[in-house]
Amino acid sequence: MKVKILTLLFAFTLFSTVGCSSKQKTIQIDQEQTMVESDLYRSWELVKLYDDKGQEVDLKEAYKGGLPTVAFNKEKNNVKGFDGCNSFNGNVLEVSGSQVDFGDYYMSTEMYCEGVSSGDFLRALATATSYAFDKGELLLKFDGAVIAVFKPTK
Repeated sequence: MKVKILTLLFAFTLFSTVGCSSKQKTIQIDQEQTMVESDLYRSWELVKLYDDKGQEVDLKEAYKGGLPTVAFNKEKNNVKGFDGCNSFNGNVLEVSGSQVDFGDYYMSTEMYCEGVSSGDFLRALATATSYAFDKGELLLKFDGAVIAVFKPTK
């Protein structure tokens, strides 16, 4: 029950509703590859996650039921995903250049999953202030520090 309440508290701070600019914004990755803002709008699977102390989370241990995912849909102004235990979705994505803000409205299933630590993943989404691309991966950042890394799903 305590885990469920904490998960819900994290979840309610996740997402805010805003519009997206229609201009194509380019983000330089390196000299060999450039991705644009529209590349954000797809499905992503978590490959690295850092806790609130900056330590890398052991994903195999923390997410035995499956790795968290997140999918952005520009046309529906929607974000949805799987936190390792529960599915979530909401109307909510602010993207401006490399800035991102997840708001505070979304819906989630409320299953209890023993041995799953979705708190660090939800914290990363709730606190992310910017994003970048590096060699085809999506990096979520807080104050310039990488807090989560995703690879595109097939």
